[in-house]
Amino acid sequence: MPYTKPFSERFVSHWSDGPAPRYTVPVGRRAIIKSLVAANNNASPGVIGLVVNGFQVWNATLQASSGVGIGGIMIVLYAGEQMWTEHQLTFMLSTLSGYLLEAPAASTKPAPDWAPPDRPQPLPAA
Repeated sequence: MPYTKPFSERFVSHWSDGPAPRYTVPVGRRAIIKSLVAANNNASPGVIGLVVNGFQVWNATLQASSGVGIGGIMIVLYAGEQMWTEHQLTFMLSTLSGYLLEAPAASTKPAPDWAPPDRPQPLPAA
């Protein structure tokens, strides 16, 4: 397969409370979340979360009238997987950005690269 360059993508941009629209990785693609930018424009603290495939992988309480920018994230999503942000309060905003890459046709979500350890076997009778 010829090499194709990744390109930058704004996956989700969300303003208000509740869950953001979900971004689903298209067939034949792989997404990498690289940054999250969030702000709280309220007079009170509020929680913001990053959700990948239904699991909250990060959250933080943002103080009133504050923001946060997180770079250097490296979360890989495969075709069909979803990402979104969740906000506790209205007037909170967030943007998820990263890279979208072509995935080889035979590429699928890999199996876990770990296995439970083998159980010790009893010693033979003496």
